[in-house]
Amino acid sequence: MSVEVQCWPLWIIRDWSADNVDPLALGVSQQLSADLLAWQKSYEDIFDWDYPPDTHWPTETGEADFAAVGRSLAIRLRTEVDASVPIELVEHLQGKRFVLSY
Repeated sequence: MSVEVQCWPLWIIRDWSADNVDPLALGVSQQLSADLLAWQKSYEDIFDWDYPPDTHWPTETGEADFAAVGRSLAIRLRTEVDASVPIELVEHLQGKRFVLSY
């Protein structure tokens, strides 16, 4: 899982390629799919389309709140996809990149 503008927040990584995937194509519930897309949209809503480096969270806790929602979604995703499928959440917090496995 990773948010990128104008993309679904889910990716399938194979060898050296990454395919962007509609959550419903993975067989997740309508509710989880909607929540994943809402999470994605919440990032796009604050994204500075004119100058991306100026993108910032509108509140002091916005970034941490966004990350907490992402973690919750990753846990839900873990329960809805086959156990053999690795789930990783890529977070970018305070200029640092973290990868969390579920």
